[in-house]
Amino acid sequence: MSTVNSPKHYNQGNIETIEVIDYILNNQVLVGTNTECFYLGNIIKYLSRRCYKGHEDEDIRKAQWYAKRLQHMKFKGKKFTAIIDDLKNGQFKQATRQFDLYVKML
Repeated sequence: MSTVNSPKHYNQGNIETIEVIDYILNNQVLVGTNTECFYLGNIIKYLSRRCYKGHEDEDIRKAQWYAKRLQHMKFKGKKFTAIIDDLKNGQFKQATRQFDLYVKML
């Protein structure tokens, strides 16, 4: 087994971790931006290897870090969509207030 092409810590079951990530992304199990897909791939990677690489706590913390980034990104995306909806509906004061809050989150 190659430590580059098929590392042991990614090959503990019947399917390799990269195959799970490929399936999720290629079959549109998750539809998102490239960044969202990158974050999800890393979450899967760290969770799948956590028991086999010798750094379980660290791998869990890394997965949590990516999960928080993904959650924050999704939250900001929903906020921006709400601003656009307010503008479309003529709620300009609400849209500008929400925009100011949105910018502070960046």
